[in-house]
Amino acid sequence: MLPVMVIFSVAAGCQYDVGDENGVCQPMTTCFKLSHIDPSKFTNEMIQTLFLKAQADGTISTCREDLLRFGYYDADVIHFNSTCVIGKSPLDAVEHSEAEIEGRKQVREIIRWLRSSVPGFEHCRLHSLAAQIGVRESRRIKGIRTITKEDFLNRSKFPDGIARCNYPMDIHSSTGAGTQNIFMGMTDFFEIPYGCLVAADVDNLLLAGRIISTSREINASIRVMPVACST
Repeated sequence: MLPVMVIFSVAAGCQYDVGDENGVCQPMTTCFKLSHIDPSKFTNEMIQTLFLKAQADGTISTCREDLLRFGYYDADVIHFNSTCVIGKSPLDAVEHSEAEIEGRKQVREIIRWLRSSVPGFEHCRLHSLAAQIGVRESRRIKGIRTITKEDFLNRSKFPDGIARCNYPMDIHSSTGAGTQNIFMGMTDFFEIPYGCLVAADVDNLLLAGRIISTSREINASIRVMPVACST
């Protein structure tokens, strides 16, 4: 729904920004889950050491700095946010398709490597795979109000606040390894004012989700699903 919304907004004449100052967006990621894992056989330090070795010898091609993963409801299932596709624009249909192919290639590489090299993953199976590659960043439509990094740092509140957020500013490097995280903690938040949802150039048009009017830095905080649902 959100890609359709932003396409319609641009077609209707809305101004927008894309990615960083050069128009380059954060990397895209194909998420997946593996099952039939034995967590008692490995540690975080062990996996990280083996991961860096596999990167160095070319066994896996993802350029992330770590094998990012999360626990799941079932003890033998792990969610992986570990693929990293750089240099592809989510606004270009051909490049987006190439990113889909590259993301799934990296998934297969990671699974083969885990089965062959990491204790506890010998019998792992693909539990689920994202229907499409995850896009962290693309267009940001210009609204009658824009919130910025300072609003995150100041925990800004607004009379017309319509949603709250305390997710970190989570900016993944556009060129390779490295993630910039600025955390807020769980006891405070900033607000998103109504004006960030109101398109500046088109009457009677409201925005929602990742495309609302923000700076790039704070977009890296509000882009996540709970905040998108709130707006």
